[in-house]
Amino acid sequence: MAPARPLPDRILKKVHLLIPNQSEANVLTGIPTHTLKGAQVAGQALLNKGVQSVIITLGVQGALIVRPAGTLHVGGIRADAVDTTGAGDAFMAALAVILAGGETLERATRFANVVGSLSTKKPGAMPSLPTRDEVEPFIRALELLD
Repeated sequence: MAPARPLPDRILKKVHLLIPNQSEANVLTGIPTHTLKGAQVAGQALLNKGVQSVIITLGVQGALIVRPAGTLHVGGIRADAVDTTGAGDAFMAALAVILAGGETLERATRFANVVGSLSTKKPGAMPSLPTRDEVEPFIRALELLD
């Protein structure tokens, strides 16, 4: 969807899952998204336009899942970022893999947050992508906190 641009409602009504970052959500809705509340309002506006589910990525703040049943903030993972290039792509790929494995949107988003965060710890897009073996210990630690 990059670069972001406004989309007509007739297209948005056909979208099952839309995953913009904060800037893209702002372009799509015209609603400032620099706060969690603003992102929630933008997500709801996208639902009102017919999108079935929205995940707004929030960088180090994690991601916000907005669905008709409610909103859930999935906290971010702090990392000593070296290069954020490709972090969004890493998030998307991880989300797709976990959803394809039959997991819930919440668990997939939590996993994707970890992958996106870990991908910022090394320079470059491809070389920074973590392996599943690198991600799993973080996931296990998060599950212990839940």
